Amino acid sequence: MSVETVTIALGDSYTFTDSGGADTNYGDNEDNIYLFEVPEGAIISITGSYTIEFGYDSLSFYDGDNSGSVMIFNTVEQLTNSNTGSISIQTTGRYLYVQFNSDHITNDSGWNLTLTALTPKIAIALGDSYTFTDSGGADTNYGDNEDNIYLFEVPEGAFISITGSYTIEFGYDSL
Repeated sequence: MSVETVTIALGDSYTFTDSGGADTNYGDNEDNIYLFEVPEGAIISITGSYTIEFGYDSLSFYDGDNSGSVMIFNTVEQLTNSNTGSISIQTTGRYLYVQFNSDHITNDSGWNLTLTALTPKIAIALGDSYTFTDSGGADTNYGDNEDNIYLFEVPEGAFISITGSYTIEFGYDSL
């Protein structure tokens, strides 16, 4: 069985649909595996909706690069007497492994999901400090062709004070 691999650049989104696309049902007897990957240090946000045959077809999401990884969502466990549901989950790392199985007779409209490569939030507790460095750390240059987004989160009503220094390549790089 082959694995369809899709790489998503940081900040980009990918529309993930079943084999029938947005307008047609998926097929009978499908056994599909998808592997999504994002740059090191990023995570994947998965949102959208699905309609699959209740009790017979399944769509499973794993937080890693294989089915031995932690399962973070499974339509069989989520659906209760209905074939329609929604999803809003995130991975903890750079890989998402998805497995879809359909039986031999009934199929449905499938899924339309948005997968987005994000930089995870860096949460800072009130009164704490955080040392932030580029990808090279304190002693090495950052890499070429980087396009990073960082999101810092503090408690409601708090603010962030930034102090320090930086050196970048004038006219080519920005912070």
